[in-house]
Amino acid sequence: MVAEPQPVSITALLDQLQYRDPLPLRLPPDWIITHERFEEIGRLNPDVLFETTADGRLIIMPFPDALSERTSSRLHTLVGVWALTAGGDVRGEAGGYYLSELERRAPDVSWVAPERVQARGQLEFAPDLVVEVRSPSQTIESQTDKMRMWMSYGVQLGWLVDPYEETVRIFRADGSVELVERPLELSGEDVCAGLTVDMNQVWQQL
Repeated sequence: MVAEPQPVSITALLDQLQYRDPLPLRLPPDWIITHERFEEIGRLNPDVLFETTADGRLIIMPFPDALSERTSSRLHTLVGVWALTAGGDVRGEAGGYYLSELERRAPDVSWVAPERVQARGQLEFAPDLVVEVRSPSQTIESQTDKMRMWMSYGVQLGWLVDPYEETVRIFRADGSVELVERPLELSGEDVCAGLTVDMNQVWQQL
């Protein structure tokens, strides 16, 4: 006798996702996740981070481990201190962006220039600076693909930080990618004028 499959609770599903790859859910084509529906899903599940892809998939993001979470927090603080003078909008992973009618993504750290914050007017837009921090569940290849996605939407500068290998991949609007091993600092270049992140404050606290 074949046992009937048992339903999986959302709690059990989240336990399975701890430190594992993001889980993409394919939905029926008539289940269009509008901006309003996405916000409603977030309100109903405040302890879960979701993203949606350009092809309409809903992604349940895994929980970070302590190392990647500390790295993201420190980078958010350092960029945020600079932005107190430079202006603009600094966000963490809870503050995502609608990149198109269907796609919503949430980088670990991001910044939008002040002139774009004041004048953007539209709901769908991308930040100027994006920082993604690799967690144990994510491969460099998958995170590189995500960074290229960000750049395709008009992001001007991207940092992919790997706290386990202590490397940073710098993505620029011209399509170039630079791999730097344990950099002492990161520059905001022409995108974030005056921003210099002291990476010693990141590596040492790891």
